[in-house]
Amino acid sequence: MIEKALAVSDRVYAMVQGNIALEARADEPHLPHRLERTYFGGRSPMHVHA
Repeated sequence: MIEKALAVSDRVYAMVQGNIALEARADEPHLPHRLERTYFGGRSPMHVHA
């Protein structure tokens, strides 16, 4: 399911407890791993890519 959403998106924002925990470009190479870490393995450092 996430692959379909990423295919039609430019940016990804992940929220944890009402706060943005991750912001990234949808084509970032390690995004699925970062999303998993954000939700299940603690917060990833938030990186903003232009």
